[in-house]
Amino acid sequence: MFLSTTKKNRSSLNRSISSHFDNLWQTFDNFFDSSLGDLEQSVSNTDGSLSFILDVPGFNEGDLVVETNSKHRIISVRGEVKTPHSHRSVNNTFSVPETHYLENPEVTLSAGVLTLTFKKLETLVEEGVKQIPIKVSTTNK
Repeated sequence: MFLSTTKKNRSSLNRSISSHFDNLWQTFDNFFDSSLGDLEQSVSNTDGSLSFILDVPGFNEGDLVVETNSKHRIISVRGEVKTPHSHRSVNNTFSVPETHYLENPEVTLSAGVLTLTFKKLETLVEEGVKQIPIKVSTTNK
């Protein structure tokens, strides 16, 4: 009789431990699913403008910070949303080519989609090089 009771207790204990591990793994799965590590993002280059498009569902304007770094020609998007049951964060960096203005990008947030748009430089001027216009004279000598 003692042997059968021990087997029952072990079986119950095994089910209990298994249940706790299942709950623990489910918690980790939920955490990583909500961390937004696999955000949809895309790049669009139309009409001379360059746009970075990033899905940020559940984020509001006040939850996000957008910063440019002119030295490295990058734009960064970061933010987080905390609720009693989840924590979600975003931290993405994009390189802006020298063919586009880094200053004053157009940034819009609509229906969980953040769009960062950069206008194309009208004339690419090399640093230290200045084009000098040629004046045409209409008088003959």
